[in-house]
Amino acid sequence: MAPEPPKKPLTRFGPIVRDVALIFVLNLIGGFIAAVAANGTQKGEQQFLRAILLCNLSFGTLGFTISACLAPGNRWRHLHYVGLGVWLTGLINVVFAGIGIGQWVLSLFVIFIMEVIGGAISYAFKRDSNPST
Repeated sequence: MAPEPPKKPLTRFGPIVRDVALIFVLNLIGGFIAAVAANGTQKGEQQFLRAILLCNLSFGTLGFTISACLAPGNRWRHLHYVGLGVWLTGLINVVFAGIGIGQWVLSLFVIFIMEVIGGAISYAFKRDSNPST
């Protein structure tokens, strides 16, 4: 009798939704901090956009780091699903905040950068217990 082939691990959507929500909330907090900080300076829209970018990169990377540490199973597969979820929830900005479709499509690259940096940082806090899963 031949041994059973290894079963592909099931994707658990609960942790993915949790982490997408976490990163979304962290980016809202980052945007709020940037808005409050830029309101007092009156240095123009470019200053505000840089503050938003820096806060979203920082808080997004923090979110991906936390997500990677909490990831069940393969952290990189989990982070890719979370990154896709974060990108898709960015459609909210297209509908309600007036962000263009082109800018939303390009945000995929920024999300990927946050995902990779956050995933790499996570190894300082949690090593893979079973890297093959």
